[in-house]
Amino acid sequence: MAIVRIGAPTAKTFGLRPMKRICRLPPGLALSRIIRMKYSRTFAVHDTQIPIFINNCTIQYPLTIFLNQAKIVVEPTEVNFGRIDAVSGVVAKTVVVRNEGTKNTGFCIDLGRNELELIVEPTKGVLQASESVTFKLEVMGFHEGPFEKEFWIKTSPPKRVTVVGEFITPKIIATYPKAYADFSMVIFPRLYIGQSANRTLMVKNISSSDVMFCIKGTHERKYMLYKEAEKLNEHYKNFHLTPLEGRLGSQQTTVIEIIFEPIESIENHAVCFIQVIRVNCTDVDDSVIIRVNQPPEPATLSPSDRSRSSLMTITSTIPQSGQDDDLADGLDQNIGNLVTDEKMAEAESFRVCLYGDKEQAKVRIRPESISLNQIQVNETFLRELWFENCSSYLPITIHYCKVAFIDIEPPKIYLKPKEAKEVAIKIKTKRAGFYSAKIEFELAVYENYDFSRRK
Repeated sequence: MAIVRIGAPTAKTFGLRPMKRICRLPPGLALSRIIRMKYSRTFAVHDTQIPIFINNCTIQYPLTIFLNQAKIVVEPTEVNFGRIDAVSGVVAKTVVVRNEGTKNTGFCIDLGRNELELIVEPTKGVLQASESVTFKLEVMGFHEGPFEKEFWIKTSPPKRVTVVGEFITPKIIATYPKAYADFSMVIFPRLYIGQSANRTLMVKNISSSDVMFCIKGTHERKYMLYKEAEKLNEHYKNFHLTPLEGRLGSQQTTVIEIIFEPIESIENHAVCFIQVIRVNCTDVDDSVIIRVNQPPEPATLSPSDRSRSSLMTITSTIPQSGQDDDLADGLDQNIGNLVTDEKMAEAESFRVCLYGDKEQAKVRIRPESISLNQIQVNETFLRELWFENCSSYLPITIHYCKVAFIDIEPPKIYLKPKEAKEVAIKIKTKRAGFYSAKIEFELAVYENYDFSRRK
């Protein structure tokens, strides 16, 4: 037999008549009580306890109330778009709203004073219990600089979402010691013809989207492909650029290698201007591949495909696996062919000037010939050779190519600009008879591990 007594609840929200006296409960019998709850307001007490005394033990019997209400959770509460393009850039983000309660609730979007082009979809609806809704956010601005905007999701209770980011002007820039806003100058050191020098031009994409770039030459105020400019202007033949086109990701930097290899010409310098052009690009699926320079039939394209940029044909120059051989003709096309003179007026670009001085390696030798008459075998004859560097700017090194019976001391001669030196030539015969030999010297230049040799 158990001795049982039930006490009063700890909160007045619950109504239970307590037992003032103990009750002896024989085995096999049960004791029941009715509990009443009075719901007064939303934020009433949700938890309470009922003390139950059994023999010498006390049990706290818990009571919990689960209200039929909506519990809204927004993730994230702040959406950071980062750096996005002004005017032309449209970036989409998502916000997830969950109802973790047990009651359905309606919602609607309040944008307030929309100074930005902020679009939120869906704008209204019903959020079911234990379900979620994904909102798509798109923002577009017209002025460069940071922005901060907020909108409200009107539900019970209302939720606020903050939108932050920065609008930037999409462009490509050159990072070089002598680079300005839209003009850069790459100056090479003076070189002998046959030498080479390397310079690197860094091109950075200041944009939130991928772009393409191409390099064009200029001749008589007309833009043309670099290879075409080489045929019309010999100055372009002195410079070799790699690559001439490519693709840049958002905030990505690429390296353009410029090699200066002077060639023989009347002028003692080489100068040319190139234009680095920014080209917008759009990724397309295999189902909308279009051949270059071939307009598609309107009936063959869906309305969404017709709204794509005309520069979509840029991506069609790459043949896809499994396509017919007609697409292979696109390999002969490049980005530069797609940038016409009309599009050049609207395209973002910057100009680069390539300049380098050059000259022919030349050394004067006196005398030009040596004649010896009636010389004895095993007899040594000494003569003098006079060398002069004809360059006023560059040094040069002279190497003697060994010939039988003839020695030069020293065999290696270093001449500064406009410097002259005399060296000794030793002639020692080993056998009798007529002997004639031609002495050869190699002209070499060592500078920054570049080596050039001339005879």
